[in-house]
Amino acid sequence: MGFDLSGKRVAVLGAGKMGGILLKALLEKGLLSPKSTFATVQHEERARALSEKLGVMVGTDNLAAVRNADIIFVCVKPQVVQEVMEQIRPNISSKQLVISVAASVPTSQIEKALGIEVAVIRAMPNTPCVLGCGMTALCKGKFVNAQQVETACALFDIVGKTVVVDEKHMDAVTGLSASGPAYIYIILESLAEAGVKVGLPRDVATLLAAQTTLGAATVVLETGDHVDRGRILHQHERVHACHDQRQAGRPALTDVVAVYLVFGPRFAPRVVVLLRFGRQLEFLGHELPRLPAAQLVLPRARQIERRGGP
Repeated sequence: MGFDLSGKRVAVLGAGKMGGILLKALLEKGLLSPKSTFATVQHEERARALSEKLGVMVGTDNLAAVRNADIIFVCVKPQVVQEVMEQIRPNISSKQLVISVAASVPTSQIEKALGIEVAVIRAMPNTPCVLGCGMTALCKGKFVNAQQVETACALFDIVGKTVVVDEKHMDAVTGLSASGPAYIYIILESLAEAGVKVGLPRDVATLLAAQTTLGAATVVLETGDHVDRGRILHQHERVHACHDQRQAGRPALTDVVAVYLVFGPRFAPRVVVLLRFGRQLEFLGHELPRLPAAQLVLPRARQIERRGGP
């Protein structure tokens, strides 16, 4: 891959969830030498277990871990970053590269806490990094050079894709790609639940939903097309499928999906819409008019009901 960290000493402060993911991935890919890799956790028992599992030195002393380190990953919780930076300050030099994955902690705060002109890069990865298909955004502090940015990108490329942005965009990144998987899971759950509602086995519905989502995302990534173009290209397929299902007197899956996406898996079963082409619109459940989300679909639903179909 043209990137070599041999001979480099790396410290991972806070080898918990994200820190553990990065440490494990970099070791498995052979980018880090176990003999030159040091990690820290809060408790001795956890340190021993992680050391045995990964074959690296793991302790609870942050100051000792960063001594003579070339690259320092700061993976602790945002609320303790200031405290940890003050702990390690005596062993920090201007030759080191500090990479922080602490959400909402600006590079300027870390630079100030460390007290010297040291290279600080802020990274915002997401949880799919655990399977090597994550998304990480990076931004640089004021003492970072181009080679150090390249190093950080190469490290996070191991667990997915990377993009470099201005720091002013990092909060938006946190909301989009870092928090985004949670919203995608809601969509996946809604798709799968809708499939179950129209008769599919749950495992089949889940597979169809997950692979369809993956396929659509892959099309966008591989072709570079705007997502709206993909929607338009497949619109005719959806329309014909819905028409055929309604003509046969069956609820169109996309109608059920729409209800699940609007109301969520918790409330959707109570308000599943059965659109029968040319027949009256049926609402299942008496809570629909009282749900706030219902106001988003009721006007359209009543219009469809009056017309006898979409």
